[in-house]
Amino acid sequence: MEIIKRASDMTAYCSDLKRTGKLSFIPTMGYLHEGHASLFRLGLEYGQHTVASVFVNPLQFGPDMDFDSYPRDLERDVKIMSECGVSAVFAPEVEEMYPQNFSSYVEETMLGSSGDGASREGYFRGICTVVLKLFNIVRPDFAVLGQKDIQQFYVLRRMARDLNTGVNLIMGDILREPDGLAMSSRNSYLVDPEDRAKATVLYEAIQLGKAKLSERRPLSEIVETVTNYLGASERVSKIHYVEVVDVETFRLANELVPDSEYSLMIAVQFCGVRLIDNLVFVY
Repeated sequence: MEIIKRASDMTAYCSDLKRTGKLSFIPTMGYLHEGHASLFRLGLEYGQHTVASVFVNPLQFGPDMDFDSYPRDLERDVKIMSECGVSAVFAPEVEEMYPQNFSSYVEETMLGSSGDGASREGYFRGICTVVLKLFNIVRPDFAVLGQKDIQQFYVLRRMARDLNTGVNLIMGDILREPDGLAMSSRNSYLVDPEDRAKATVLYEAIQLGKAKLSERRPLSEIVETVTNYLGASERVSKIHYVEVVDVETFRLANELVPDSEYSLMIAVQFCGVRLIDNLVFVY
C-alpha cells in the first residue's frame, strides 16, 4: 500500500487510479478501529478503488482540546488499511495542508449551528476547510463517513453539494463494542477499566430515549429523561448537549412530526474525555 505525503503526489496517484474505475475516499484522523475498517470495506462496494487520509487536523481543535495528545500510530493504521484493501493513504504533515500565510477557510452556515457547532467554536469551519482541501487533492467519486459523527456527515454533504464538488457522500453505520459503546479513537483514553465499564452510560441514555420514542412520549420528556440519566453519572462532568434535531436542517425540533426523520444527539465530558453518540429515527 502506498503512503503518500505530498498533495501533488496524491493527486497524480488518484488520477491514475480513476482511469480504471470509480474512486472512494475515507478521510480519517487515524488511530483506526473496526468502525473505520467498516468504512473502508463500504468504500469498495461503491468504487473499484479506495484511498484514505490520516491527518489530525489542528483547525478543528479548540485551544483547550487534545490536539497534541490525540492518539497517533500510522504504522498500525497502515496495517489495518492494507488488510481492508485500501490502495493508498495520504498522510501529510501540517505544513503540507496549511502552508505559511494560509488564510482561506470554508464555512457552512446552517446545519452546523446546533450540536457540535454551538458547543465547539470554529469546529465545522475547520472540518469543512480540511475536507474541501482533501476533496480537491483526491478528487474522489465517493466519500464514506460514519454515522457516529452524524452532524459532520450532513454538514459535509451540504458543503459538497453547495460548492459543486461532484463528490457523493455515503454514510456508514455506527459500530459498537459488545457493551454498546460507540467505537471511537478517543475510547483509548479510558485506560481505567472501571471508567471504561461506566462509559456505557451514553448507550444506555440513547436506549432510554429510544424507549420513550416508542411510547410516543412528548419531546420535552424524551430530552429530560436522557439528560437526567446522563447527569446522574458521577463520571459525567459536563453535558455539552442533548438535542433532537431535524436531519434535513439540524435545527432543534420543537415538536415531532409523523413520518419525519430526526436525530437524538448527545455529547458529554466523561472522565475528561469528550464522547458522543446519536440515534436516527423516523417518528
